[in-house]
Amino acid sequence: MKKPTLYLNLEYGIRNSLWADKVPFPRKGVRFVTYPDELGLSNELSEKIQLWTRYWLANFVDVEDAPKGRPQWKAGSDVESWVAQGDIIESALRAELPDFAVFSKWRFYGLNVRFVQ
Repeated sequence: MKKPTLYLNLEYGIRNSLWADKVPFPRKGVRFVTYPDELGLSNELSEKIQLWTRYWLANFVDVEDAPKGRPQWKAGSDVESWVAQGDIIESALRAELPDFAVFSKWRFYGLNVRFVQ
């Protein structure tokens, strides 16, 4: 049997960065946006995900920077630390949710030189 899929992915307007593929949830049936409590995540991991996501929402500017014409991190953002936290979160998700296939869809924000000043 195929494991349900969980993506750690960032999207404006979504505060927790968790997306599940075709997993039934008690609040709205089958949907993609997922909340930590629905997955049974620990409070510690849930808080880390929310803080990590908030940092991205506050510091990654999704508006093209003229004249470069690309989105980027605000000056002074600690992208290296943010990437390290993302790696920790990803490992913790795999540990806490062994029945899920966990995939990363966030790394390009921190590792793509187009986005880092």
